[in-house]
Amino acid sequence: MIKRLTFLRRAPDQTAEEFASRWRTSSLSNLNALTSLERPIRLVHCVSRASAPDSSWDGVEITWHSPQTSETDLEAWSGAESSDGIFLGGSRTTVTVEERTVSGAEWLADRWRRGGEMGAVLIGLIEAANGFTHHDFRDYWWDRHRPFANDQVPDELAPVAYVHDYVVEDSVAGGEFTWAGIGEMYERSLATARLRGQWFESDAAKPLIADEERFLVRATRQVLVTFGEVLFDQTTSR
Repeated sequence: MIKRLTFLRRAPDQTAEEFASRWRTSSLSNLNALTSLERPIRLVHCVSRASAPDSSWDGVEITWHSPQTSETDLEAWSGAESSDGIFLGGSRTTVTVEERTVSGAEWLADRWRRGGEMGAVLIGLIEAANGFTHHDFRDYWWDRHRPFANDQVPDELAPVAYVHDYVVEDSVAGGEFTWAGIGEMYERSLATARLRGQWFESDAAKPLIADEERFLVRATRQVLVTFGEVLFDQTTSR
């Protein structure tokens, strides 16, 4: 499947709640208006929490599309989503990614089937260290850092599901995008996420942090605290 993440800012005359509601209504309307090839196979909205006004983006749209989907069909969906004055003009940035699930595949499959609210989703944006190509970054993150992190982070602090997204070079549409990787962390709770953050500040995390510094730029990493909702999954829609 083709997977894309679209980063959005809301128009300044809306609250976070108004933005989430209008965005949902618009997307559901667009799903009904477009052909089966033009609309995504699965659609997830992640809305940044209202208490984070300094967030780089107010919403992240995650879509999966059929491998047969053409660029014209992809643009049909993107164009439909740009309407209605919901979004800040010129703020839309879309990237295509390669997806690999680190943990929680069964949990994710169940959530896609059931639809609806997913709870807290932390979306981490990661810049590759100097000298690392996108492929170098992908391979180090998956082959070397992932198994090391799995051994180091206490099980009770891990997210219920974790996904790596490797940004496909030259796939950015609508603006600059300096990050080579995106992490999706589907949390048990925000309290668990906070405890994990505290663990990363402890001496126990120093070996893991040292390994991070080999392949990513810690100073530029951003984490968006969002709440996710599955709006559509073609495999379960009636």
